Amino acid sequence: MEFANHDVLCLCALLRGLLALNPDTAQGLPHDTAEIHGAALKAVCGLTAPELAFPHAGGTEEESIEQQNRLLHCYLEVLCAAVVETGLLEALLPAALAHAQRDLALGRESTHGWRVLALLAALMLEADAAEPSAGDPSPPPLRFREVLICRADQLGSLLEAVLASGCPEPARLKELVVSCAILSAGLAVHCVPDCPDDGFTLACRMLLATGLDLCCGQGPDVATLLVALATVAANVGDLEISRARLQELIGGLHADDSRRARARLTRR
Repeated sequence: MEFANHDVLCLCALLRGLLALNPDTAQGLPHDTAEIHGAALKAVCGLTAPELAFPHAGGTEEESIEQQNRLLHCYLEVLCAAVVETGLLEALLPAALAHAQRDLALGRESTHGWRVLALLAALMLEADAAEPSAGDPSPPPLRFREVLICRADQLGSLLEAVLASGCPEPARLKELVVSCAILSAGLAVHCVPDCPDDGFTLACRMLLATGLDLCCGQGPDVATLLVALATVAANVGDLEISRARLQELIGGLHADDSRRARARLTRR
């Protein structure tokens, strides 16, 4: 961020240029292009880090939580605008998919795919809170959501590649399902009735089946995972066929965790 003088638009433009390169087919590029490509993906995945919203914070603790949240939302709105205006998403999804497929071919877990989905989910949340106004009928987060909806099939291909590489860590599975719950909610609101399901919806059904098979144990993290799985099921139209398994898993939780999960599931 310092290299771009804290200019998010400039940084997104630079990253788009790097991600547009294909290390597997481009000729005449440095031998470490693949590593540079991976570094660019890592940098993109870190764009929603809260510390980037406060580049000049020097230990001033006088700002209230409300002020900090306002600054963070302002930064994320600027980030949404930068992603849309630079066309970063057009390069990011193919680059992340190619990287995930490369990891799969090498027999290793996806190193960036799930982080890209988490980034997109964080920006999708901003769209949920954005409201059109007379002065700004199309705020940046809403424009970001429109662009992402048009790329639902690419999003689904990325999720499929992440699932194919395996997701053994419970914490990573939880983060992946939570991200997909947010993304599927944003896409479900704008789906067209009687149209074939998009690629992301189909991939989310695969994620749902995987999560219901792997989910086990106790604790708040498991309860959070079950609520996220229920949200995904509702968003992709599979809640009824998943209800029995969800209730079985919720019934296996400790009393407090089960009560919280059931309360959240009922609200859904």
